Amino acid sequence: MEFNTPDHCGACNHSCAGGACELGVCQPLEVWAAPMCDARGVTIADDQVVWLVESSLDPELPGPWKMSVAELPGGPAMRLAMNSGQRIAYRSPKLFWTYDNVRHVNLSGAGPQLTLGAVCKNYFTLDDLGRVYCRVRDDAVAGEAKESIKRLAIDLTGNLISGADMSWTLGNYTAVTGMVAVGPSLYFGRSGGFTRLPLDPDGPQGMTLGSNAVLGDVVSSGDQIYFAERISNTENQLMVHEIGTLTVDEVYAPLDAFHLHIDDVAIFAAGDGSDEIRRLNKAMPALEAVWNLDSPVRGIAGTAEFLFVTTEDCRLHRIAK
Repeated sequence: MEFNTPDHCGACNHSCAGGACELGVCQPLEVWAAPMCDARGVTIADDQVVWLVESSLDPELPGPWKMSVAELPGGPAMRLAMNSGQRIAYRSPKLFWTYDNVRHVNLSGAGPQLTLGAVCKNYFTLDDLGRVYCRVRDDAVAGEAKESIKRLAIDLTGNLISGADMSWTLGNYTAVTGMVAVGPSLYFGRSGGFTRLPLDPDGPQGMTLGSNAVLGDVVSSGDQIYFAERISNTENQLMVHEIGTLTVDEVYAPLDAFHLHIDDVAIFAAGDGSDEIRRLNKAMPALEAVWNLDSPVRGIAGTAEFLFVTTEDCRLHRIAK
């Protein structure tokens, strides 16, 4: 029996959920689109997929939008707020996103949109307590560009707790990229390499664990942290750090993995400005599939069943894993 139909794609009873099947691989399905805009960061929030939209031409489009992860193309989507951004994350019951500062709103859409007031540049993450860590850049001194990471503590209403914030200065031209908080440490990428920062005075010592510039997302999966680092002017490679060790190891090269999503069995990666997403087997890294979205990828997120991808031409795609 050939498993090459939308209901039996690659395996018996593996449905593409509305998408096509080609050579045993489910193909991308456009589930939302709009004209004159740019779709950006995307995340999963309970049973909803939430993505950011930017538009200078249509005031009804900018902001975070949500829809059910299982929604059919053309199904209902709801705009949650009016301000857009670059990256988005979820800690129940709130969505957080950044552009020049950190904003958040309830996933339900009830209540006001709040701005935390910190001047955060693009990359940020949340810890298990819902505290926000973000990249801060200070260009106030002529000829210098000092960067730091700032922690913002918020109360149950979503407002900043006065005097509870912290800041770690990183120096000039350090170019912080992706970051993720795991246990007592914050892991982040920068031009000087992959770095671990202690969040607890009794936690592991802070140190640079890799020497090459890190590009794009830094994501956790179990006891591992994945990221991409530059190995030449034209090539990057995917790396992994085992939490509790002092080493980083190559996973796959060359691979441009500016955007990353990792699940239990696969690695999904897209390069900065690339139209393509690549899927690798996680246990024995080997290329399994390549999808071309015909527009640069802006964000990747996933559930156990689906991968969601935003593209620059203002589309949201769903791929049955």
